[in-house]
Amino acid sequence: MEKQVALVVTLIILFVGLSGCNENISTQSYIDERLIGTWKQGESVTFIFFSDGMCSYLYGAPATYSIKDENLVIIVEGGAILTFDYSFSNNDNALHLTYINIGTEFNLIKQ
Repeated sequence: MEKQVALVVTLIILFVGLSGCNENISTQSYIDERLIGTWKQGESVTFIFFSDGMCSYLYGAPATYSIKDENLVIIVEGGAILTFDYSFSNNDNALHLTYINIGTEFNLIKQ
């Protein structure tokens, strides 16, 4: 009987401990595969997203990127953090970015 009680207590502790593992999934960062590639708006604005989380931002500034809280977060070399709302259209060949802090918008086409 003591072994059964110990087993039940162990299982309850294990269950309670593991139940919190999925609480913060929405706040974890990840890479949206649809972003990978070169995106342009006109001749001067270019974003290049690589599968390893690196990117080239606007005029060639090296940076990293990820998706966090459903936003595109770009961390430019030097520490600037840029957060964008993003959405795709045209079968994921058009990308609309809105820079959250000041509202600047980019309408990019996949190259």
